[in-house]
Amino acid sequence: MQLILDGANYIGVGPTFPSDTKKFAEFPGLDFVTQVMHETTLPAFVIGGVSPENIERIIAAGGLRVAVGQAICQSSEPRRTVEKLFLALAQSAS
Repeated sequence: MQLILDGANYIGVGPTFPSDTKKFAEFPGLDFVTQVMHETTLPAFVIGGVSPENIERIIAAGGLRVAVGQAICQSSEPRRTVEKLFLALAQSAS
């Protein structure tokens, strides 16, 4: 991949789901997450609409790292939201 040759040390994969943080015309979705995870050895962070409600689907698609903004900032219990995301990701790594 060209990005490795250009010196990237991690990548963002998405946008995966709609989000209020940024507007996109298209969403490559979970199939794209799976494809990227099979094609790179770089740490890849799933972006776009990541939340406790869809983290299991992200993990099932191969996503082991995420970047989260809206789900935490708009949560009435941000600490609990982070705990749910962290627990799901930690369990998938075991």
